[in-house]
Amino acid sequence: MTKQHSLLLLLVPGLIIAGGLYLWFHSPAMESHISIPTRLKNLSPDLVVVGQPPTEVDVLVRGRKSGFKHFMGQKHFCVLDLAHVKTGLVTLPVGEPEISATKGISIVRVNPTSITLRVEAKRTKTVPVVVTFTESPAPGYKVSLSLATPSTLQVSGPEKSLDRISQVATQPISLKDVSESFKKEIAVDLPEGVTADSSGITADSSMETGTPLVVVQVDIEENIIVRPFAGIPVEARNTTFPVRIAPLTIDIDVRGPEKTLNVLSAEKDIKAYVDLAGLAPGV
Repeated sequence: MTKQHSLLLLLVPGLIIAGGLYLWFHSPAMESHISIPTRLKNLSPDLVVVGQPPTEVDVLVRGRKSGFKHFMGQKHFCVLDLAHVKTGLVTLPVGEPEISATKGISIVRVNPTSITLRVEAKRTKTVPVVVTFTESPAPGYKVSLSLATPSTLQVSGPEKSLDRISQVATQPISLKDVSESFKKEIAVDLPEGVTADSSGITADSSMETGTPLVVVQVDIEENIIVRPFAGIPVEARNTTFPVRIAPLTIDIDVRGPEKTLNVLSAEKDIKAYVDLAGLAPGV
């Protein structure tokens, strides 16, 4: 009896170890939904994709915990190859071959399973750059010059889109309370699907679209106006003789900075007189 009990005690730990090994090798796999960004490649330089294609796809992946950790630590893309597409509607399948995966991780399902794009012939034209503003400079000041460098941009895109473009505008620049000239970089607003040739200009690295930047020079100067003043009395100076003046008043136009003329007073600041020094009585 003692030997049999001893044998059972030896067998039970063995069963526990074997069970642990079984559970370790056959533990259930994990599943997770992740969003993977799309990338287009090999599009002919003579073609352009019209509209905004889906920027990402939803992917259900399966694998063990160790594989997930490695998978999530890498960048993955759903790459759509446009090497052989022509103009018109193009439907591309989305599946495991288009998605970069990691060893130990399998792709269970992809949504959507296909992506449809409209591809059109690309056209190019050169258009002027127009500087746009919001609000007004400080009182008494105006914009005397606004110049973008470069002053023209070569833009590319679908033919229909380019037919509607005669110029491109900068993003609006606020002039609120501005009283001095300035220079700054500013982005250009481009219609959807239209791009600009980047040669000679910089791209805004903070924008994923690579929006082109132009250098804008804005000259601000005082606003010169003409203000009329009526009924200014005419005085006689430097004589001891009685004087009669005709007419007794005059009207004048004064030209100068707007902010100065707006506070000018006819009674306090403007005097009209005739200098009679050395003149004898007469007309």
